[in-house]
Amino acid sequence: CTGLGTQMEFDPELIVPDPELSLADGAIQPWSSDTSTYYQALLEAAGHHYGIPFQTPWKQLSRKQQDIILYGGKREEAIRVRYVNQQGMEREYQTGYEGVIPNLTRRYSETTSDWMRAQIEEMMSERPCPTCGGKRLKPHALAVLVNAMSIFDITRLPITKMMDWVNGLRGINGKPAALH
Repeated sequence: CTGLGTQMEFDPELIVPDPELSLADGAIQPWSSDTSTYYQALLEAAGHHYGIPFQTPWKQLSRKQQDIILYGGKREEAIRVRYVNQQGMEREYQTGYEGVIPNLTRRYSETTSDWMRAQIEEMMSERPCPTCGGKRLKPHALAVLVNAMSIFDITRLPITKMMDWVNGLRGINGKPAALH
C-alpha cells in the first residue's frame, strides 16, 4: 500500500452489478459493451469449454463457475474462440482463458492511457491493505510493542489516556519513565 493503508482491488460486485443477468445478457459489465464482441465470444468459448451455461443468470451459477469466469481456468488448457472482428471477418484461434479479473489487472498495469486507467478503476474498490490492515505501517514497525501496545495503538489513544499510559511506564531500572 506504500503507506496509504488501502489498496485498490477489483470488486466482483462492480464487475457483475446485476446478478440477474446471464453471461449472454452482459452480466460481466466491463465486457458487455458493443465494442467488446471479442470478449463476449471469449466468455462464450470459456463457458462452452468449462461447461458453464451462457444463458443462465449469474446468481444461479455455482461459486466454482463464477470463479472460473472471474479468475480463469487452467492456463495450459486451450479454448477455441470464434468471433467476428470490427471489419466483419470471422476469426478463430485457441488460447488460454485468463479470467476477467486477471485480464483487467494486466490491462491496468500495461496501459499508458489515463482514460483506460479511469475506465478500469470503475471496477475497483478501495480496501484495507492486507499487510498492514489499514494501519499504514510496515509489519516490522507494528511488531515493536511497549507494554503490549504498538505505535499504532498508542497514537490512537486519547491524549489523556496516552499520558496515563506514558506515566505508567517503567524504565529498565524499574523507576517511572514519566514525562514532565
